[in-house]
Amino acid sequence: MSCLKHIHLTLIALLLACSSASAEEVSLLLNRLQAQSVREQMIMNEKKFLYLNTYLFDLDDFGQKTIGLLVDAARRGVKVTMVVDGIGKGVTYHSAVVEVLRKNGIDVKVYNPKIRHLPEINNRNHQKALIGSDAVITGDRNMTASYFKRRAPNNYISAEVKVTGKPADEARQTFQNLLMKEEIRNPVTVVTNAEIDLAAKDVDSWIKKAKEEHLPPKKMLTVKPESVKYIADLPDIKKQAGIHREILKMLDEAKTSIDIMNPYVLLTDEFKGSLQKALDRGVKVRILSNSSVSNDVYLMGVAWDARKEELVKMGIETFELKPKHFIHAKTIVVDNEKTYIGSFNMDPRSQNINLENGVIVKDKQLAEKLSVHNSRIQKYFMDKVEVVDVKKLSAKDAAKHCTRKGFYKLITKAFEPVL
Repeated sequence: MSCLKHIHLTLIALLLACSSASAEEVSLLLNRLQAQSVREQMIMNEKKFLYLNTYLFDLDDFGQKTIGLLVDAARRGVKVTMVVDGIGKGVTYHSAVVEVLRKNGIDVKVYNPKIRHLPEINNRNHQKALIGSDAVITGDRNMTASYFKRRAPNNYISAEVKVTGKPADEARQTFQNLLMKEEIRNPVTVVTNAEIDLAAKDVDSWIKKAKEEHLPPKKMLTVKPESVKYIADLPDIKKQAGIHREILKMLDEAKTSIDIMNPYVLLTDEFKGSLQKALDRGVKVRILSNSSVSNDVYLMGVAWDARKEELVKMGIETFELKPKHFIHAKTIVVDNEKTYIGSFNMDPRSQNINLENGVIVKDKQLAEKLSVHNSRIQKYFMDKVEVVDVKKLSAKDAAKHCTRKGFYKLITKAFEPVL
């Protein structure tokens, strides 16, 4: 009898293990239609709760439709909570809209609003996540039309994932922990009843438009990974246990290749040291980033020009984006097997100041798909960075080059701690 009981328990354990493994799926969202469609479907189909955590949330056409879907979900009885960073002038600065959201049961929070004093205002919530009861979407996209429009001022190159299973629970727990922190505040509203009534009519029209114009499901790569882990910073443990430690561990374990795509590359000593050790082990390292002319942050463009030749001298294959495009994806592929996708920039601010998040996925098919995607972008839209041989320049051009480079390095050194 005890033998039969042992067999029975073993079978149950095996079934539970198989069930747990199959519950985790990762879908790769590389183009805007995939990203928009998955968000819409997730919001429209959710029955329990939706947590939205974002750096920027503009009330442009995309933002209005998203608000419409969230309010519609709240009216269905779904618990909706939003955390928006306090740096921008997005939805949380529209007092009438905030009051309409509150009247519909949506909890709206601001992370570190600008009214706080300067030492604290430098700390930003750069995380991006839409969390439901069985899935989380995370990556680089903010809630603004620039990341989803066909013809934005620049053609945004982005990368996200939708993950089901345990990582969604991890994301939910992290979000709930974030809500408990002192940096989370209620947005201050100054508004009249007449303005709220007008905003309510606007929101009703956004609901109607969102329902009429929502996209059908799109095809995308979906895998059952060997493993997937959600990682996220919290303000009180950022310095001791930031997600940069998980990313450094990935790099330190690389055996053959490291493929980095990132909009803002200003390597800290820790990341520079990790990549140098990888190169010394014979690991091939490639970095794809914005050029100074494609960068949307002037100081980061200056920093890139000041330091990019150092990357080449280290032995890193380095490529920069041509104008009219803009890299915003933050991805790392190691050994064509393990992938990080999230909000983390390769700069001091992401390592030391901002709250960041993302996932680490172990799956060869997903890693190879992303590497091929990056190589295609490199081939058609990027230039290889070379070390300028000043000896081959005229005296005048050499002097200009050295003066400009020295000036850029001086500026970079001065602002590096907050870049």
